Amino acid sequence: MQRATLFNPIDNSLETKVKSVRDVQKAFLNVKASLEYSKLHGYNQSLGTKEELDKAFTLSKNSYKDAVKSLSEGDLKKAKRENLLTTQEFQKLSVEKHKAKVKFIRSNQMRPEDKQNVKGRVPPSHKK
Repeated sequence: MQRATLFNPIDNSLETKVKSVRDVQKAFLNVKASLEYSKLHGYNQSLGTKEELDKAFTLSKNSYKDAVKSLSEGDLKKAKRENLLTTQEFQKLSVEKHKAKVKFIRSNQMRPEDKQNVKGRVPPSHKK
């Protein structure tokens, strides 16, 4: 079963993916701001119940992670060269990709032999 996501680019073109990443990031930041506002001013339900805001936050956060994962480092560089991303967007997405990679490496579920494959390289012993 697939989990719900806000990241649904209409095609696989770089331009479309970059636009979708922006849209998902905007949604994530809006939900994050709503959640912080509600925490500061009490949950008066004008923005939704606490549970609704928590679900929206989780959905938007996971969608943003999926969106960032969809762009390779090469995609990011190409998007920057083609002026599809500003310098600030490029830097932010590069940092997010690096954080995701570090988290993946540090996860306890990762077997030592898999740590060599973080950049997608398959060790010679695993090639068919």
